[in-house]
Amino acid sequence: MIPAGRTLLFLYRRGNGANMQRIKLANGIRAVIENIPYLHSASIGVWVLAGSRYEKAEENGISHFIEHMLFKGTSKRSAKDIAAQIDNIGGVLNAFTAKECTCFYVHLIDEHINTGVELLSDMLFNSTFKAEEIKKEQGVVNEEISMVMDTPDDLVHELLSSVYFSGNSLSMPILGTSELVNSFNERKIRDYMERRYTADNIVISVAGNINEEDCRQMLEEHFGSRELAKCGKTDINAQIKRERKTASANRENEQMNMCLGFQGVGSEDKLYYAMSVFNGVFGGAMSSRLFQKIREQNGLTYSVYSYPSSYVDCGLFTIYAGMNPSQTERVISLVREEAELAKEKGLTDAELEAGIEQVKGSFILGLEGSRSIMNRNGKCMLLLNKITPVEEVLKGVESITGQDIKALACKIFDFENMCASFVGKQDAFPQWAK
Repeated sequence: MIPAGRTLLFLYRRGNGANMQRIKLANGIRAVIENIPYLHSASIGVWVLAGSRYEKAEENGISHFIEHMLFKGTSKRSAKDIAAQIDNIGGVLNAFTAKECTCFYVHLIDEHINTGVELLSDMLFNSTFKAEEIKKEQGVVNEEISMVMDTPDDLVHELLSSVYFSGNSLSMPILGTSELVNSFNERKIRDYMERRYTADNIVISVAGNINEEDCRQMLEEHFGSRELAKCGKTDINAQIKRERKTASANRENEQMNMCLGFQGVGSEDKLYYAMSVFNGVFGGAMSSRLFQKIREQNGLTYSVYSYPSSYVDCGLFTIYAGMNPSQTERVISLVREEAELAKEKGLTDAELEAGIEQVKGSFILGLEGSRSIMNRNGKCMLLLNKITPVEEVLKGVESITGQDIKALACKIFDFENMCASFVGKQDAFPQWAK
């Protein structure tokens, strides 16, 4: 009988590595094709190196706005036609924008893969950006911005990012501001796309039950045949000034929403895997130290957790809590106690083992379907220009030591340079945050 852990790895090997092809289309667009023959679905994603990190201050939010506008009609399809094309075959068509990338994707049964490829190509290359559609979508995005402003536990994370990355484009919100969104027009959209939607800034990721050669021909026909400029190396500013900074928003809420921000790690940092393990034990799960100490043992919060944000060259480690305003200082004190304990003693052997198994299990279970595999392949190729084999990732996680965790905790928890954000009643903010 094969041990459970090895069974998972064996099953995943059937759909990874040997069945993956990396190609470059005639115009320079990179593509990753992974055949997973035991599935009955396929996912196609167009990944673009366009996000708020690459925007100028005066165009902040345009990456996200373009994501919306590519659904609003092409030279041969209306917005309804675009939606109906995938709805009528039982598939999913969607997109998202992050700080470092934008992705447009379809998920459908494998017999309709050509439909998905052709539709994504049409949206990418033939969108019309009519003035009336821009006007309507400005209203939609403004509502999205208002929703964040009216949701304290969303706003507090935006505020932390703005203050932690102050002076860096990572500080800018993905959505932009209403004033900037209302200034967008066809010329600004096309100017930005000419700069960012270039051959070397696009990766197409396909995963599922597919014929690789047929897929290559589809991609060449619908994407590779288009003439695109090249952007060249994108310079990014990783300068982050480490100092204690706070941001706050006065709201007449019953709760105080709080984020504490510390130095994180980048996607290629040697402590990247250690961060995943540490976070799960420290604050990333219901069994974590923060949840057990602050909620279960002291009853001070309903929600308390931590999470890492990793970018190509830097990162942020965030601790969130929502509590009665009178308990704010007490919660901060307990967070600090747990942080100092982690710096001094690291994790117990049992915690380290559990943390490693948690990360391994989450990683493998997160790659069960074609969409998740497409996401991993596309994002890794776009941002890192490589896809680390699953076996190598698992070995990296399994090799983490207690010393790695202690070194990481000491790197993270510098309370002298901690950043913080608060959303709640101003008179309840800690004195040092006013």
